Amino acid sequence: MPSDWVVKEKTTLLSEEQREKLPKKLQARLGLTIAKIVGMDREQWFPISRQIYSDVERHGKRDGIESFNGNYGLNRGLASGCLALACVAFAFHSWAVGLGLLVFCGVYIYRACRFGIHYGRELYVQFLSMSDTPGKPARPKKASKAAS
Repeated sequence: MPSDWVVKEKTTLLSEEQREKLPKKLQARLGLTIAKIVGMDREQWFPISRQIYSDVERHGKRDGIESFNGNYGLNRGLASGCLALACVAFAFHSWAVGLGLLVFCGVYIYRACRFGIHYGRELYVQFLSMSDTPGKPARPKKASKAAS
């Protein structure tokens, strides 16, 4: 998962300066003390990334993240559907249709990967841009009533 790439030695998800700021931000906002993120086990990092997401969501900066996550899920589902339909097409000896569907499947997989990367990057950028002091969660916006 791209949200786990920050623990890899080499990554393009965040710059080195951003990765160096992440432990300080984790300490300030979430009270988690982590000496070094790079090289950390991904299974240990996963719950921390979920906590980061929860903090970003709770404080009202989730719109971009949700957009990327939604597009990731949509493209992943379209890829699965194309693959299933390609299997059916091959079962009925419709080779051209099956190959066409496999091409679409490849396009959707590529798009899902790209949106997954954008999701991971946006999650950490939003977290890093938040203030160091955790505040109260943002209030949900109330729908305005139309004038009668």
